[in-house]
Amino acid sequence: MSSVAPSAEPHTRNYGGPPQSPLGDLTHLVRPIDAVALPANSHRMSILRAAIALAVFALFICTASSAKADLAVAADVDVAAPIDSEPLKTGGGVGARVGYHAHIPLFVLTPEVIFSYYGFGGDSPASVYRGLGGARLAIGEIIRPGIFGHMGVGQMEADGSPAQSYSAFTYDAGLFLDFTLLPILNVGIHGAYHGLSAGGEMAAVGWAAGGGHVEFVF
Repeated sequence: MSSVAPSAEPHTRNYGGPPQSPLGDLTHLVRPIDAVALPANSHRMSILRAAIALAVFALFICTASSAKADLAVAADVDVAAPIDSEPLKTGGGVGARVGYHAHIPLFVLTPEVIFSYYGFGGDSPASVYRGLGGARLAIGEIIRPGIFGHMGVGQMEADGSPAQSYSAFTYDAGLFLDFTLLPILNVGIHGAYHGLSAGGEMAAVGWAAGGGHVEFVF
């Protein structure tokens, strides 16, 4: 007579309910996502490192393209109007750009780095110093419309009681129109939106800027 081996039974039975893991309920060991808070300083440093890496990458592209492209050095002058950034008032800014013109059929691509200063009026005057990396893309030869964008690190210095000073991620994006007066000289106009992330006890700051620029090509 053959014998039938007893079938293996799970340690627990579950009648009428959802299946249970053989490991039991481990949800008490998992912390909710909203309970895991990243330190603010760590998050800010990560942004700064990413922005610095981008600027270095843009500079590398400029250097690597030097054998095929023309060196471009430019200066910008702007009028700046804060957007939803009280108590800042209208101010102005200047910038210096260094990059290379890489000529593609119908297009000119310009990887570049830029250093700029903006000053704002108001009850608590503020200054913003920025270093950014990015690129411009234009179409045409004599008349060149184009777009540009940059990301980097900005330093806010705000007067007041108490005074505020902090570093944060900054960026810009805009449009421009260049006119080639001579093979080595371009002049143009531009408009852009600029932003600086929040830091310290200050909220994020944004402003629209427009102005003119002159560029020398070597």
